[in-house]
Amino acid sequence: MGDRPSIAAVVASMDCYSAQYATRVAAQDASSYIQHLPSMLRELLLAYYENTQRKPEPTAMDHYVRAFPVNSEDADHQGNVMPGTVIDSGVVNPHRFEFFLYGHGGIKGTTVPAHYTVLHDENKMPADDIQRLTYHLGYMVSHRTRSESFTAPVHYANLAVARIRNILSSPPTFDFTGLHENMLDCVFYL
Repeated sequence: MGDRPSIAAVVASMDCYSAQYATRVAAQDASSYIQHLPSMLRELLLAYYENTQRKPEPTAMDHYVRAFPVNSEDADHQGNVMPGTVIDSGVVNPHRFEFFLYGHGGIKGTTVPAHYTVLHDENKMPADDIQRLTYHLGYMVSHRTRSESFTAPVHYANLAVARIRNILSSPPTFDFTGLHENMLDCVFYL
């Protein structure tokens, strides 16, 4: 990648049906965290509130683990953990609101869950409700007919980063300063 910037993207639903999405993209130095995350989240939270007159229930994606069913009747046809399985004790930090979710069925090989950490829940939703909502958001990816391992916003953020990287892959003739305001509230990466 050389002197090209690292690209970070955050995608959020803009309606109560998780059907309309907005994106914030930023160029940054190579880093394992999103340097502009606070300002990106603030913009998206304000946009959501402006569209819905409600406050959202945010979640965030982290890393992978693997689990295997103890009983064969708890497994799919390939021996994988069933989609919708939640692991919220034992391997998670007991001092944080986090869980692992198997959001999709495996086509080949072993399925891998997504790790979610609830950053803030001012609505005091029960854990089961947040986990169920997160699972259903895996079915909201508009160009898929099956559930995804991650929620639609996480999938869309990955697509946005890939699209911007593709744009920047040829010799750059400009500095990337972010998305034009007309692109902020559309899914330009699909």
